Amino acid sequence: MKGWLAIWGNVAVLAVGLAALVLMPRFAETYLIINTTIFVSFAILALSLALIWGYAGILCFGQAAFFGLGGYAYAVAAINFGDTTGAAILAVALPALFAALLGYFMFWAASTTSISASSL
Repeated sequence: MKGWLAIWGNVAVLAVGLAALVLMPRFAETYLIINTTIFVSFAILALSLALIWGYAGILCFGQAAFFGLGGYAYAVAAINFGDTTGAAILAVALPALFAALLGYFMFWAASTTSISASSL
């Protein structure tokens, strides 16, 4: 019974979040929407750090590097382009590309190391 309660609680939070995502731009002022976006972004960053540090016991600031890279890319693009839509897309794409590139080299190096060590 306790497991079902947790599932329904997660579904309720998801439904409220989706309703806020759809209804907020229609009824709220721009200032409130921008502040809510900033607060949710910081909350996701804080929750990821709490998950890694709290449950795994690993103090890791790796996600903060990607968060900072996205913020820096957005600021530079918004200043140079003037349009915030392109800047927002670049702020998501650049850290994602950097993370994919970094992950590729990390896993590629790990796979070649294990192959060369096992062939000895």
